[in-house]
Amino acid sequence: MKNTSAPISSPRSGATGARSASSRSRLRRGLLGLLGLLGLVALAGTPAHPAAADEQDVGGFRPYQEAFAEVLDELGTSGAPAGPVWLEPQGFARKEGCTSCHLGIGDNRFLYARQPYRRHTGHHLEDHSAERFGCTVCHGGVADALDFASAGHAARSDARRRESWERQLSWRPPGEDGMVPLAAITGRCTLCHPANDLPAGGEPYGVSRSLVAQKRCAACHRFRDEPVTAVRRAETLDDIGSKVGAGWLTAFLEDPHAVRPGTAMPAYRYSAEEVSVLAEHLLSLGVGEATGAGQDPAVDAGAVERGRAAIVERKCRTCHDLPGIEDEGFVRQRKIGPSLARVGEKLRPAWIRAWLADPHAVRPGNGMPRFRLTAPEIADLTAYLSSLRQPGAAPPAVAAAATTAGGNPAAAAAKYRCTACHAIRGLDSAPPARIDSRTVGPAIFARLAQRDLEGGNLEGPGRLFHQDAAAPRLFADGEDATPLLTFLAGQADVPIPDALRRPQSAKSQGFDGSVAAGGLVQELRCLSCHTIRGSGGDTGPDLTFAGSRLQRDWLVGFLQRPDAIRPMNRARMPNLGLTEREAETLADWIVSDLRSPDVEAGEPDLESAFAFVGAAKVKTPYGCITCHTIGDHGGRVGPELTHVGSRLTTKWIFHWIKDPKRWIHDVRMPNFEMDEEDLAAITKYLSEQR
Repeated sequence: MKNTSAPISSPRSGATGARSASSRSRLRRGLLGLLGLLGLVALAGTPAHPAAADEQDVGGFRPYQEAFAEVLDELGTSGAPAGPVWLEPQGFARKEGCTSCHLGIGDNRFLYARQPYRRHTGHHLEDHSAERFGCTVCHGGVADALDFASAGHAARSDARRRESWERQLSWRPPGEDGMVPLAAITGRCTLCHPANDLPAGGEPYGVSRSLVAQKRCAACHRFRDEPVTAVRRAETLDDIGSKVGAGWLTAFLEDPHAVRPGTAMPAYRYSAEEVSVLAEHLLSLGVGEATGAGQDPAVDAGAVERGRAAIVERKCRTCHDLPGIEDEGFVRQRKIGPSLARVGEKLRPAWIRAWLADPHAVRPGNGMPRFRLTAPEIADLTAYLSSLRQPGAAPPAVAAAATTAGGNPAAAAAKYRCTACHAIRGLDSAPPARIDSRTVGPAIFARLAQRDLEGGNLEGPGRLFHQDAAAPRLFADGEDATPLLTFLAGQADVPIPDALRRPQSAKSQGFDGSVAAGGLVQELRCLSCHTIRGSGGDTGPDLTFAGSRLQRDWLVGFLQRPDAIRPMNRARMPNLGLTEREAETLADWIVSDLRSPDVEAGEPDLESAFAFVGAAKVKTPYGCITCHTIGDHGGRVGPELTHVGSRLTTKWIFHWIKDPKRWIHDVRMPNFEMDEEDLAAITKYLSEQR
């Protein structure tokens, strides 16, 4: 277990130690008496560390056990061990000594105690007992260590805490067996659970997988989680000369993160000559071909404003950053599309127009939905996007112009592994051999323990990754790279007994949207934002059980004219311009195929419930309108409930209120543990709000 505070040590020996122990005992009795009444046994007091002659006791288990025994005595109980406490987890060929120090991990009296006595957080031990699983399968570290210094504890980024550990506990940075930082601990769930079917609480690993896929790390590295991170080529560059301008391409090669924050493109340390050689070769590809053929027409000044209005109405901001257009909510969500802040410098209007008309024809397999746009809308959107340039920046040239003569683009492309992600005409298209990185996690965590990380950024001089000037930078300054640690935690090469491996559940066995709803799910790229049965994105809500949750008639209207359901979220369902027939096809498929057996098992008994009682209960004692709006009253933290009876099924309302975390682990709504009478009354009241 991870130690997060200075230890509680045994009293000094001799008369002075006895007097000190006596005074500490009186103080502890009084404090524990108060804390015991509150059920908050906190092991108050942190005596000085003994000047022990036996160096093995410095930071070892004996001082902890002696202090623990004293506290138990004050509580009127006993049971403190007086020697190593060995765990022999099921099926592992090792024994673990972590609980020799972490003595209260399963005792509710020590929920708020100082480390190493604190009870394990959450309810993880209910399903993952230490006796069966041990500690290191989740936390890493040295299994048979019996002292603080050798257990692999990773220091926080707080330099003073690290200095204190070094001085008081003889701590030293761990080697290859460093413990996993708690912020990355959900990655270890994948050692026993399928990566796309993690238990409640494992959601951060899904975010980390998305990041690794976006950064295309698997183009150069091999991971244990291969099905999710298999090599996926970026877009072909065979027509890039008809797509981008020379000025933008040169600036992008020099510093892609400055030009397009959040890009998956690594920032290489190209020389000026290499930039010129690569830009010249790329700009020569695709000139005069279909996508960029012809001259770009003059832009109608009025079309720019109409295009901006269309961008707002279509809710393009959900996926793309756009200058001067603010998000409506306040909960930040990751943008899955590129920033469009300087797209007018990058893309020629003719290419933008072709993309808006049919992005799947321009680049098959991309994640953007095919919006139902009219020709005038496409013209207006093209005009607006073409106007997005920095002051004084020129639009992209109509024809590609050579920037230099000579040079060897093949050598530069090979040096920087360009074809690992891109197909480039005229260059070797075979991706390079990948580096096996399945053992990288423990080493990364060991190095992490030795560094101060500011703002979650893991790169740059003196940082965790890419300290060699010749290596690429994957993250822009300030871009949060910590999810990468979560992913690496899941790639550890740890042998897991078959008895501990969890099978894939029916809910998460994957989903193929190519034929769903007559192919509409694929055409509209629903899985770019939504998860269905374990497959898809995390921008929008999980749709696995949407058919049991949503009413068909409401769905038909919403799919044609989506509005904000969760005001606090910045992400908004885009207006795809669906026809009524298309919306009906999607709605019929959702309500028939995406259903939960638990919700559909039976109708809730509301016969004896009274809606007027439920109306009172949503105000007091449960305070639903603190977070939800009903009519003209309430908050805007949770979804709008004014017409919730038209949106949600009665069955879903009942099961959701009964246990929200059963459906979404990290939901903000609390479980009120209502009695049956209140649950039925509130369900009836909400189901009548139409």
